[in-house]
Amino acid sequence: MQNLLVLYNPFYKTDVIEAHLETLKKEGKVAFGKIRPKTKDKEHKFPESLERIYQTTNPDNFLQLFLTDFANLFVAKVEAVQHNLGQSKAPKYYKDGKYDVEAWFMITDIQEIERNDFATIRDCHLSNFITPDYGNHTFRIYGNDYDYPLRIEMKEERNYFESPQKFYHYVFKSKRFLTIKEHLINLSFGEHAYKLHHLSLDNIIYAEMEYQDNRQDPLYDFSAVMVRYSKILEQEIYLLTKDIVAFLSHVDPTILELRYESMNRSYLLSGLFGKKGQKPSLHAHSKILTLSQIQNLRSKLPPFVADFGLGELPQVLQDFTFKRNKGVHERPISLQEVSGVRVKILGVAHDKSLVKSLLKCLVQCRLELKNPVPYSQGSLRTVSTRA
Repeated sequence: MQNLLVLYNPFYKTDVIEAHLETLKKEGKVAFGKIRPKTKDKEHKFPESLERIYQTTNPDNFLQLFLTDFANLFVAKVEAVQHNLGQSKAPKYYKDGKYDVEAWFMITDIQEIERNDFATIRDCHLSNFITPDYGNHTFRIYGNDYDYPLRIEMKEERNYFESPQKFYHYVFKSKRFLTIKEHLINLSFGEHAYKLHHLSLDNIIYAEMEYQDNRQDPLYDFSAVMVRYSKILEQEIYLLTKDIVAFLSHVDPTILELRYESMNRSYLLSGLFGKKGQKPSLHAHSKILTLSQIQNLRSKLPPFVADFGLGELPQVLQDFTFKRNKGVHERPISLQEVSGVRVKILGVAHDKSLVKSLLKCLVQCRLELKNPVPYSQGSLRTVSTRA
């Protein structure tokens, strides 16, 4: 693991980090370009040192790229460095031809270290950096002649990306959001939380924040919390339904030709694996999982998946959909109603977590599913992984 520091200049774009995060969230990676200043009249003092770092950077020996404007500090996980952008994705502002990019850093994750706190960055973070190409002295903000990217080492070495989670989903989140996230992970989900779709985890946390803020108000309408719970289930059950159908299609490929109804329209099960990723409604998922042809193949599934996914889950979905629709469309959702659903979602007290059970189903399906789905309009298609 190697470390570089780059100063990003808001002069080029005021929302530099936001622009890169937007692409990272869409593509799963983003290219950050080190722009050559127009006023720069000499080359980098240590090109060989930089090139060695660039050439040895790969997914197994990633580079920690610290990005700062001195008011904010971020660290990015870089798995490759390129001199040409090629097919990689970068924010649009690079492409207008105004900037000469010296190197492209291929980022797969970003973590926020400090925001809007110059003093803390100066005294607690930059003071931990030493500069091997400048006499191994501590980093100095003032009176330096550094060339960037700047090779740095840490007095107290730290790998910011040793955790299995992805950090970029939580850049710019509030401290309260992050505190509740850690609380829910520690008390309810454990490492299962990192198997959730990031939007599902966001919805769990925002739902918990709203619940805690208003649980003392007996007249509060908790419909928005119920909608967030619905979004969690829609995302995770969609992934589970796809995996169950994919698993069973190895046994009987004709099930992909079965039809189901969603929002008063009829769809083929094979459409779950299309490019657009057909997403059934919650009620439709219940119908799919109770199709007689699928129930007849129940014994072919891993035991827990068969008992929960094709046994308990369809009724749970029907009950939840009834409560959600009744509240959202007819009357406010009460504290008592939302508390009951919250218990099921989080696994409070002695109740098991519905979300953890869904994730367990997904893991068991994927451990045993080793072949491609035998359907794709004339060609083979492998089972979709989690988005």
